[in-house]
Amino acid sequence: MKFIFSWRLWTLIVLAFGALSVRADTPIITFNATVSTNQIVQTNTVTYTFTLTNNVGINLQNVVITNTFSSPIVATTNFNSPQGSAYYSSDTTNTIIFNLGTISYLTNGLQVYFTVIPQTLGTLTNTVVLNCFGTNTATTNLLTQVINAQADLSVAFTNYTPFAYVNDWLTYGMVVSNAGPGNVTSVVLGDTLPPGLKLLSLSPTNPAPTIISNILYFSLGTLNSGSSQQFRLTFQPTNSGIYTLGLAIGAQSLQDPNTNNNVIFTNLAISDYPATALVVVTNSPQKLNPQNGLIEQTILVTNAGPGSAPAVRVVVSGLTNRLFNATGTNNGNPFVTSPAALAVNQKVSLLLQYYSVSRSVFAFSNSQLQAEAVVMPALTPPAAASTIATNNAYILRQTNGNIMIEFPAVAGTNYTIVYADNVLFSNAQMILPPIKAPANWVQWVDYGPPATATHPTNTPQRYYRVFLNPCS
Repeated sequence: MKFIFSWRLWTLIVLAFGALSVRADTPIITFNATVSTNQIVQTNTVTYTFTLTNNVGINLQNVVITNTFSSPIVATTNFNSPQGSAYYSSDTTNTIIFNLGTISYLTNGLQVYFTVIPQTLGTLTNTVVLNCFGTNTATTNLLTQVINAQADLSVAFTNYTPFAYVNDWLTYGMVVSNAGPGNVTSVVLGDTLPPGLKLLSLSPTNPAPTIISNILYFSLGTLNSGSSQQFRLTFQPTNSGIYTLGLAIGAQSLQDPNTNNNVIFTNLAISDYPATALVVVTNSPQKLNPQNGLIEQTILVTNAGPGSAPAVRVVVSGLTNRLFNATGTNNGNPFVTSPAALAVNQKVSLLLQYYSVSRSVFAFSNSQLQAEAVVMPALTPPAAASTIATNNAYILRQTNGNIMIEFPAVAGTNYTIVYADNVLFSNAQMILPPIKAPANWVQWVDYGPPATATHPTNTPQRYYRVFLNPCS
């Protein structure tokens, strides 16, 4: 983009020296103002060049070129002024001034240039003002469109559960990625959370989202090529129904070659508990297990009908100690899930494990137990990418029929144990819940429900595998 300004200075000469007679062919001063590009990717540079020629017939005094930018810029060291001085104001004015002093008569092609880096997207306007003899002689605007880099942004759900019950605490992950090739600034993630889903927590908490009409907007700043960011959102559905969740990723002035992965929607089905009467009572005293340091107690669940239960959930309320083998939370209360059907009049015994700092028993009553029929949880393991070598694991059958598995691990890493009644693992199921390794060796005991569908003594043989979690 190039702007050329030519004018006769007889008015200026009159102001400086009084009225002079000017012939029709009076020489002129020429001022050329150019910008290196009319479109640029943010963080790249823009160069402005000014060329002055003085053929007026007199020396031009107090020549000043003022550049005022419409949005923040950072000046580079690429400054050139053959005479005078330059001044850069970066506080609030974003102004660059060249004070050229006097330009002698017959000066031809005096050139001034400088380079800046735009700091915001959109139209960058440089308002250029030329002054001579202290009088505004010419003004023009040099425009450059500042755009984002070309990059493929994408967004996806992770750890997503498509079905749950009213008041369950649900957590899903959100992953935003930049496949490149450019680094993208001003990235924004939008997350639709419909009415009826109560937001409980976010991780990480920074950046905090702005909530507008049930949409959470996360200002992510710059997402470099090849990088990604992950978020976890926990919420509680307060009503049954079908909820549509949506994620969208974008950035101002982004050149995205693939917009198909910028928006994703999925449905979440929330149900009430079915009308099957399950009765639950404690059927053993609390006892400290010295091997794992947990307080253990068994409970008995009976199906009083009228229908069978595909699986059993027992919610435990009023706890001051952690329910160690909990598989989820409902309305703030932990629950265990027994992954086996319970027919009418059938009973199942479940082991509850508590973590108590004092390692002592505590007051507990049957009124704190609530049993519900639920659908069978998804226990089929995904295709595994890697396993813990079985020759590095130890399997020991204990005197009570429980089976202990000990395997090497990385502290803080999650693992899933898979079990089956055949060596081909054709009917394999995952244990509940997965294991987070507390140290570099893990001991886990198969004590039957609710960790596994049945007690090890109820099957002629049982095989185990240990997978990194998730198993994919």
